[in-house]
Amino acid sequence: PPPQAAPIVLNFGAGAQSNNNSFAYTADGTTLIAYNHMEAGSVINMKDTNGNETGISVSRDRQIGPGGGINTASSEIAGIFPTTAMQTSLYTYGGLVGQGSYITLTFTGMIDGHTYTFDILGAVATAQNITSFTQYSIAGLTTQVSQIDVINNDDTLVTLEGIQSVNGTVVLTVTGLNGSLGYINGMQITDTTLVPEPTTMLLLGTSFAALARRRRRVAA
Repeated sequence: PPPQAAPIVLNFGAGAQSNNNSFAYTADGTTLIAYNHMEAGSVINMKDTNGNETGISVSRDRQIGPGGGINTASSEIAGIFPTTAMQTSLYTYGGLVGQGSYITLTFTGMIDGHTYTFDILGAVATAQNITSFTQYSIAGLTTQVSQIDVINNDDTLVTLEGIQSVNGTVVLTVTGLNGSLGYINGMQITDTTLVPEPTTMLLLGTSFAALARRRRRVAA
């Protein structure tokens, strides 16, 4: 099958990186580059992991502030997100009303008809014996909702698959459930739309041409 497009990796929270600046990191022994860091309200024209502009932007509304995260994670998570992404987050408090009770992330510039997968990291380290569930609700052509206990979460991503945009827009809402804190540390966005390989397109074109000739002969 043809390869998928290179994913977008987005880091949330305070850090030395400014919005849209790149920084190198090592994952599974390979040096990679993260191009998108959100501390302020938006990241315009995010880049994929190859450094190519994607035309996709993200803006944020509501939060309490930057928060902590985790220092180590499973190979799956560490293979996607740099340590700086795992260690930082944006957080919200479900016990509030209005500002700070949730985070809204609006993605624009997506391609209608394409399908996307969102892999989301929500994690915070603590020695306390508590739970803190965060809900992630994404709305586009359809709506998907998932939740996870973010306390000391070092091995589980929230994966929302088959997401399609409406007028190029998808909206993700992050909420702390039952009056708890809600966290988002990082996100990987992958366009999973399968594009036929050139050889496949050539074979299809040849087949259609042959069929058209056959129909003309039959008609004659």
